Amino acid sequence: MAQFDVYLNSGKGAKAAPFLVDVQHNLLSGCNTRVVIPLLSAKITRERNMNLVENANPLFMFGDTEVVLAAHLMTAIHAKELSGKVGSIASLRSDILAAMDVIFSGV
Repeated sequence: MAQFDVYLNSGKGAKAAPFLVDVQHNLLSGCNTRVVIPLLSAKITRERNMNLVENANPLFMFGDTEVVLAAHLMTAIHAKELSGKVGSIASLRSDILAAMDVIFSGV
């Protein structure tokens, strides 16, 4: 597992959040948990009129799916729950870290 790898969400919220991105630094790879941020379906966020903050919730394409990084829903899950790696969004590192900065420091 590597930071910014994307996995299929096999949990109950998979329809709204089809993917999870691992944001935990590899320095902590020995932990049995991983910190993840859900990637919400942009279509569903629009249908539900979700009130999102642009800097904390960047919109982008992942494959053929338009998604929203839901930094405000960041959580830790057991590493065993992450399977089905479907890619990486390491190229969006600065956007992801900026979204996390908004969550933690309001900047």
